[in-house]
Amino acid sequence: MLDAIWNAQMVKIRNDIPAPIGERKRRSPNLPWSSLEVGESFFVRNRNTAAAGCLQHGAKLDRKFTYEARSETDDEGKPVNGYRIWRVE
Repeated sequence: MLDAIWNAQMVKIRNDIPAPIGERKRRSPNLPWSSLEVGESFFVRNRNTAAAGCLQHGAKLDRKFTYEARSETDDEGKPVNGYRIWRVE
């Protein structure tokens, strides 16, 4: 065991916990990255989904996406904070 400081936080590095064996679980594609046409968009609540998705899916699909923090309304008319993602190229 080794103690290290990472981002001003004490972290314990361990080598006595085995890594999982077998295929790791993958999420099924549930966002329309590949079917989006230029100018179309969709809304997500999670910033990590927006930021990482724009980079990963953009590179994978050879397309460009952008996102912006927004407040929109849900189906019941209640305000929802999140991120709108657009395909721009």
